[in-house]
Amino acid sequence: MAIGESLSGSELAQMEAEENARLAEQQSAERMSGIQEAAEKEAIVNETPAETAVREATERKRRIGEEERKVAERQKDMDRMALKAEMATKQQKIKAETEATVARLRALMADMPTDDSDRMAA
Repeated sequence: MAIGESLSGSELAQMEAEENARLAEQQSAERMSGIQEAAEKEAIVNETPAETAVREATERKRRIGEEERKVAERQKDMDRMALKAEMATKQQKIKAETEATVARLRALMADMPTDDSDRMAA
């Protein structure tokens, strides 16, 4: 729509009807949510002792499952860190062994004669 153009009465009425429908749908969803919450609370109040025991056992089982999952994740993280530390230690050991080997080779090369006249004299 161009600037300065006005809406016709029917367009304005249609937009208002769409907005009212959207608001009514939102209010209906909020009421349904409230009704569901109230029904769940009423169901808890009106449940038999056996139903209460089942509901509580189900909740305990769910919480225990969550705790076990968290413990497993922590253990996995600790295992990963231990593996990284072990790999770093092995890398340091290999680096130290390599440096020692290079130093021994350099020492051997320093003792070797460098030209043919030295080889003849030796």
